[in-house]
Amino acid sequence: MDTQKYYTLYGIMLARKIDTYYSVLMTTLMDKITYRSLFFAGILLGLAPFFPEPHSVEKMKMLLDGNLVKPIDIFDLVFHTFPILLMIVKILLPFLDKRERGNLSS
Repeated sequence: MDTQKYYTLYGIMLARKIDTYYSVLMTTLMDKITYRSLFFAGILLGLAPFFPEPHSVEKMKMLLDGNLVKPIDIFDLVFHTFPILLMIVKILLPFLDKRERGNLSS
């Protein structure tokens, strides 16, 4: 067996092991976060400041206009939308797990 094939096979096995550990870690972490806490964090961070306009709405407008270029604005968009994205992942995760289990069994 030449060394390139060996390293390729080793890389594939290592990637599969890392993927397995990562998926187990993510599902256990997402199980510990409650829907209620994600909901409140999404409301508070997603809509803060409430007046005159929420940051997430302002940053989305900037993104659509092509004006979101400063690193602080990009960080602000990620910071204010992160709880909402986590909520979406937590809602979709059980459906993705069921689909993966179905593919593994067949």
